[in-house]
Amino acid sequence: MAKVVTESFRIESTNEFVDSFADAAKNDYYIMASSHTADATAIINSQNDIREFQRRVIFGNKIDISDVRYMFERRPWASGTIYDAFDDGQDMSSKNFYITVLDGTINETSYKVFKCIRNNGRQPSVNSPSTALSTSTNYETTEEDGYVWKYMFDVPPAEYISFGTANFLPYIPSTTVSLSAQQGIGDLIVDASPAEAFSSYVVGPVGSPGQATVVSAASLNATTYRIELTTTQEVKSTSGEYKNMYLRLADGSLLDIVDSSTPAFAVAGNKLLYIDVTASSIPNSFIDQSVEVLPKIQVSKPNDASGTQALAYGVIDSSGNLLNVNFKTKGSGYDYAIAELQQPGQPAGTAIEGSQIRVIHSPNGGHGFDPIHELFMSRAETVTTFLSDITTNTPSTNTYTEVGVVKNPHFKVVDTFGAGLSDDLKIELNKTYKITNLGVGDQQGRWNEIAGTTGIVYSVGSIIVAKFINRDTNGGKVMEIPNTLDNRIKIVKDVKMTTAQAAPGFYIAQTENGETCEGIIHEVKYTDPANTGSLTHTELYVTDAVGAYSKTFNTNTNIEIKETKESSSTAFSSTINSVIQSVYTPFTGELLHFVDFDPITRTESSKEKVKLIFDF
Repeated sequence: MAKVVTESFRIESTNEFVDSFADAAKNDYYIMASSHTADATAIINSQNDIREFQRRVIFGNKIDISDVRYMFERRPWASGTIYDAFDDGQDMSSKNFYITVLDGTINETSYKVFKCIRNNGRQPSVNSPSTALSTSTNYETTEEDGYVWKYMFDVPPAEYISFGTANFLPYIPSTTVSLSAQQGIGDLIVDASPAEAFSSYVVGPVGSPGQATVVSAASLNATTYRIELTTTQEVKSTSGEYKNMYLRLADGSLLDIVDSSTPAFAVAGNKLLYIDVTASSIPNSFIDQSVEVLPKIQVSKPNDASGTQALAYGVIDSSGNLLNVNFKTKGSGYDYAIAELQQPGQPAGTAIEGSQIRVIHSPNGGHGFDPIHELFMSRAETVTTFLSDITTNTPSTNTYTEVGVVKNPHFKVVDTFGAGLSDDLKIELNKTYKITNLGVGDQQGRWNEIAGTTGIVYSVGSIIVAKFINRDTNGGKVMEIPNTLDNRIKIVKDVKMTTAQAAPGFYIAQTENGETCEGIIHEVKYTDPANTGSLTHTELYVTDAVGAYSKTFNTNTNIEIKETKESSSTAFSSTINSVIQSVYTPFTGELLHFVDFDPITRTESSKEKVKLIFDF
């Protein structure tokens, strides 16, 4: 029993992931940077490595829907390549059926994305698709090499500079193309046709040096015209031999041939032919113009009563072999269609025995309607930039060795009480919080008072700025949602410590009641809080903090600092003046994706763009 997980399943998983970024009430996403021990092996998908990442988080940035893109493979057009045409009978996810064409200079112009609709019978592509596109052709372009390409969308330079990689480009929707897409017939393929089935029916330019020219046209009745042709080919003299075929005029019009005959005065060398066609009028301008008699491809009527029927004809060589099928119009209103190669000289609807014309149906909605599904975009990318400036609190020193995407991490939770702000909130008036608890009982009314006349209805998951929390919510709680976070523990000592006493990489620990909390000094800063003109205080920024569940650094007992945990001598031992704990609660959130690498050094001027691609 065969089992197939369709690409649609993978794409739907990608859709759910991307859509989850837009639901700020339910989800918070962060790209976080973490450390890694020097002797560690490459990370694996183990519970231990996941927890170690979460324990060692140093800093991070919040990301939202504006930082996420669907991604697809970058496929530059290459001359001489045989591209796969879209075929609804094939698994297109493994085919080379679309291309990316840079419309000018890199980083200045857009990439245009084209989908191959026809490949001229699997011939090499030698003409890059034209970037001059028109709604009149439904954004399809036919090249001299016989390829037909469907323009899908652009990728502007700002987008591929920000989100592009060496192998992938971001998807940018084009409503102009999607709204003009038409579901229906994509192509007609000749799967089978008897050899030289039209060998004695060649009339017109295909029979090089053959040619058929209109001599005259006369009305037989309101719906039928008789057209007199002269041709360089031998013609069939039996009446009705050419009916159930098409006469193709110079402007591309197709006329149904309902009868044919040779003039009564014709002799063997004259090569004159009467063709009776269904038409209400024939312009005089067609006199002396070249025409063709071609095989008729009968396409079923559209299932939509308001649609139009497709008109298609066969392309033959001088030997009468059917090579291809071309369209006068693909029609409209088709969900499903059948096509048959018609037998000349027989009543309409009579198919040639042994022939098979396969209808290629377009994707749902038509080509270009849903590029995410059509190009199998089961990848999504998250992007952020780490930098240190006045808008962030990202550390500007030391290194990090891992980055990962964390969903719904927990941060510091603050009570809201009294007639105004809690002490914690008073010093953080402009910070953003998420409501995690409305309070005891039904406190919706109090939160509505906070909203005032703004029309906002606050509920669990709502985002609020601290300064607006100005009512007693009887136990309501909010959780900080930082845009950027410095997750290091900040320890302050009211002396200027020497580099022999404290330096980046030193081991720091504190033991209280038999429980030890330990970590690594990540950065040392010297400050002058009293504005004395001298650096009088030391700030130690600690990472890799670990200890018993109830133990954190505090001001109760001495800290001990050593060069390494194994060092026999202590570099510094003393109480400390204050501690500011990490804003991120260790081991919380769901680590969705993480990578490791050689240490990246941060400086005040450094800037790292992090791009993580999820492949579903």
